[in-house]
Amino acid sequence: MIIYITAAISAICQVAQSAFTKGASSRIKSSDTMIFNAIKTGGAFALFLILSLNNPVFHAPTALFAAGYGVLLFLSSLFGYLSLKTGSMALSSLIASYSVVIPCCYGLLFLDEKISTPQIIGFILLIATIYLLNGKSDGKKANKKWGLFIAITFTSNGICSVIQKSHQVLFPSSYCNEFILYAMFVTLILFVVFSIIPTKNNAMQQNQAKNKGYTIHIIKYGLPAGVLMGVYNYLTLYLSSKMNATILFPLISIFTMLFNVIVSKLLFKDRFSCMQIIGICLGVISVLLIKM
Repeated sequence: MIIYITAAISAICQVAQSAFTKGASSRIKSSDTMIFNAIKTGGAFALFLILSLNNPVFHAPTALFAAGYGVLLFLSSLFGYLSLKTGSMALSSLIASYSVVIPCCYGLLFLDEKISTPQIIGFILLIATIYLLNGKSDGKKANKKWGLFIAITFTSNGICSVIQKSHQVLFPSSYCNEFILYAMFVTLILFVVFSIIPTKNNAMQQNQAKNKGYTIHIIKYGLPAGVLMGVYNYLTLYLSSKMNATILFPLISIFTMLFNVIVSKLLFKDRFSCMQIIGICLGVISVLLIKM
């Protein structure tokens, strides 16, 4: 039971960091996306750097896993944003959510994980739940750029989960802190580098940087979002050594979807459609089946 509670806490952290990010987006210009993500990633890096000070350890294999994870996390964040900007938000979120299929297939094909009939039914209900909870399309048409962006997002998300599981198969319950520290460092460096690359919006960014209130807004939302993102990644990594991939990632995915709907209702006053209410009910049932 403790493991499932931890999975729920992990999902809560993910939803909370998304809420901070959405709260920040009301004032953050698209030209400052890299800067905001750099601050957010910096918050996660700072947390795990502080936690590592008492017992600093360098583990080369973990550093390699984390470097790959950090690059993919950067790609997922960047192209996830671009897919939302160039295409349908509903469709982008839907396809990105289905990336849970990748770690599940990895567990079945390469880790010889077994899946029961109730869990298969639960997984099918999960797919239906994700579709229903994402709601109606916003009317934007798909295009080639959007197709490329969402394909990179989907693949990056899925492989990130595979890297987490692979690391914990080799080093169960070990080097979790170091993994997140190294990964966030790599992601932070990438966001910093891309945020200082000259663009046509450079003059605008410089003017905004002089606005103290604007800078405080970015930091106020970015740092807590980063801390929550770091905790989410740590707990998911830790759980990777405790649960099969075919159970863990669908479970976290459905918890995240359900908590997202609740937060959107309570904080952002979003209304539930009939299809979303059905999706919530199916989601609860899928969680119960996947746990079996």
